[in-house]
Amino acid sequence: MAIVTTAKRADFDLIHEKRGIRQFMEFVLAREDYANAKPHPEPYLTGLRRFGVTADEALVVEDSARGLKSAVAAGIDCAVVHNEFTKGQDFARASYRIGTLAELTDIIERLAARSVTAAPAGGRARPPRVVVSRRACGRSPACAPSPC
Repeated sequence: MAIVTTAKRADFDLIHEKRGIRQFMEFVLAREDYANAKPHPEPYLTGLRRFGVTADEALVVEDSARGLKSAVAAGIDCAVVHNEFTKGQDFARASYRIGTLAELTDIIERLAARSVTAAPAGGRARPPRVVVSRRACGRSPACAPSPC
């Protein structure tokens, strides 16, 4: 799992230093790590390159229309988690809509099963890489008290 955020790294670190969330992430991409912010696809395309996977091998978790647009433009399936701050935004293009992050388990299991059937003969399927927006994890009640 990784986080892609439009926050500056110093701000991200300050906000999350006591949450212990970084230990669960392979990496964090902050605003300084790419030139174009969401809704441009570059933040998520940078995440794919960092993971070394294709869009079909990833899942984005978002809570904002800007983040959803970024994921869709990058060609990545996106699960939108309910958030009181963004509930009025347009999430029509989301692949999945969920109320809590706990619902991701079923989605990831389905995607992993799909990748097993799509794996070439003798090849090894990988579970999907999950890229989470900072807010989807940081503001979601589903993340409290434990990190994503």
